[in-house]
Amino acid sequence: MIFITGYRRFKKILGLSRQARVCTGCQAQIHYQVVRVISWFTFFYIPLFPYSVRYYLVCPVCDCTFQIKKAEANAWLQY
Repeated sequence: MIFITGYRRFKKILGLSRQARVCTGCQAQIHYQVVRVISWFTFFYIPLFPYSVRYYLVCPVCDCTFQIKKAEANAWLQY
């Protein structure tokens, strides 16, 4: 019997940062995108349970990405 297992990632843009900042990658004045990526364990391509949740800041101009913690993601969305 063959079992097909794996993982799948779901990405969701939570919003833009409230204050404009200078991107360290492209030096543009931008509002960072706050992104949540959830990795799911799959069984026959059906997501069963999440095993990883990560948060990122993404520059919409150059796609420069920084991993941040959940508390930092909330702070970026509030300011």
